[in-house]
Amino acid sequence: MKSIFAALLSRRPARPKKLELPSRRRGRPGQNYWAVMCDVDHFRAYNDIYGQAAGDEVLRRVSDALSRNCRGDDRVFSRCGEEFVLVVPGESLERASARAERHRDAVERLQIPHQGSPFGIVTISMGLATIVSGGRSATAEALDQADQALCRAKRAGRNRVVGAGLALA
Repeated sequence: MKSIFAALLSRRPARPKKLELPSRRRGRPGQNYWAVMCDVDHFRAYNDIYGQAAGDEVLRRVSDALSRNCRGDDRVFSRCGEEFVLVVPGESLERASARAERHRDAVERLQIPHQGSPFGIVTISMGLATIVSGGRSATAEALDQADQALCRAKRAGRNRVVGAGLALA
C-alpha cells in the first residue's frame, strides 16, 4: 500500500497512523474508493457533561466500533479529536453509502448515554466523496468534499450519512 494521506493526518502524535489506500492492483478493475469524514455528534457537550476522561473513553469505543465493522478494504483512521476518516470501496454512491451507514449504525448500537444529544445517545455524522485517483491532490480534494458533505449532515440534523448532495438517514 502506498501512503498518500500522511501529511493530512499527522496531527495525533501519540498514535501516528498513516492513511493508506488499498493498492489498486489488488482491487477489481474500475474499483472506486470513497473518503468518509466522521465526527462524533455533540462531542463538546459530552465532554462538558461527563468530563474529559469519559470523552476519551467514548472516542476509544467509537474507534473500536468503526474498526470492528471494517470489511475487506475498509480502513479507519483517527484524524484529530472526535474526527475519523474512513476509506471504503464501492462502485457507486449507494454502495459506499451503505458501507458508511453500517459504520454509523455500529456506533449508534453502542447505546452510550449522552444527555447533551437530542438522540440521548452518542451518534456520529458522516460525509462521503469519491476518490477519483490515487494522487495526493485528488485525495485532498476528496477529503475536502467529504468534509463539506459532513457539514451538510450536521446541518440536516446529525446522525446520518450524506454524500454527493444526497442525505441518506
